[in-house]
Amino acid sequence: MFDKALYLKVFAVLSGMSVVGLILSYFYFGSITVTDTVGTMISTSIVAFMVQLYLIMKRQEE
Repeated sequence: MFDKALYLKVFAVLSGMSVVGLILSYFYFGSITVTDTVGTMISTSIVAFMVQLYLIMKRQEE
C-alpha cells in the first residue's frame, strides 16, 4: 500500500507548509535550531506517508 507518485505529491505540499511554518517560527521567536529543522522534515515525511495511506484507503472504498 505505497503509491510513490502520490506520496511525492503529498510530501511536496506538506514540505511547503513546513517551510512556511519554519519561517513564521523564525519571525516569531527570532531563531530556529537545527533540531527544529530536522524534526520538522522527519515529521513531514511521516505525516505525508500517513496522508497518502488515507487517500489510498479512501480511493479503494469507492
